[in-house]
Amino acid sequence: MTLPERAQLLTFTVARDEYALDILRVREIARPLPVRQIPGAPSAQVGVVHLRKTEAIPILDLRRRFDLNARPEAETGRIIVCVVEGRLVGLFVDEVLDVIQVDLESISGGEHVFRGASADYFAGICHHNGRLLVLLNLKRLLSSEDRIAIDAVQKQARDFIVQETE
Repeated sequence: MTLPERAQLLTFTVARDEYALDILRVREIARPLPVRQIPGAPSAQVGVVHLRKTEAIPILDLRRRFDLNARPEAETGRIIVCVVEGRLVGLFVDEVLDVIQVDLESISGGEHVFRGASADYFAGICHHNGRLLVLLNLKRLLSSEDRIAIDAVQKQARDFIVQETE
């Protein structure tokens, strides 16, 4: 079996920095929706949105996760709905840019670039047409506390929907 030589990445911004993630992890991109806050949720989780009548999607604000300044009121942002370890999670970002194809050779590990508490959130860096993109490690972006909260919210939503349909 031969491994692919190219990857497709979705690029987006968070506080003017450019990031990317594997397009195969992306289910859809949505405009911001009304967010229902969840008491006691981890600090980076801003709440849940109802994408459709049957889907409660937990939203993780990447500005909060990366300990960056809050988004200015005038900026609306986007929600990137991803599949992370079988869970649907919305990533709140500032702007979605484009989908690019990159040679895998242009991606390098970030172990010698990223330091500190948030280093695990990043899988590496990629140079593409003069741009420097930081690749997200979606599995590590979610803490165990996030996973527990997401699972609880999704179970409650499923239970509620079942009760409503009975």
